Amino acid sequence: MIDTQLLRKEMEDKNMNISRLSELSGVDKSAISRLVNGESKTCTVETAQNISNALKLNHTKRGLIFFANQGAKKQLTNSN
Repeated sequence: MIDTQLLRKEMEDKNMNISRLSELSGVDKSAISRLVNGESKTCTVETAQNISNALKLNHTKRGLIFFANQGAKKQLTNSN
């Protein structure tokens, strides 16, 4: 499941709106909007990579937003 809160935070931290993220990632605006708003709970690996690259996410943040399950997220965030 996608962590929409972390995705939104990364977008805010980089002053990036859905339109700009779409331009930089090549992912359709409506697809990004569905992810950001929690309407889509998953996406393809390619979409996750494109968004991650556009946001310049490191591997840890990429995993926390797109790939880690809830148990793994708790473990990672509690260990920091």
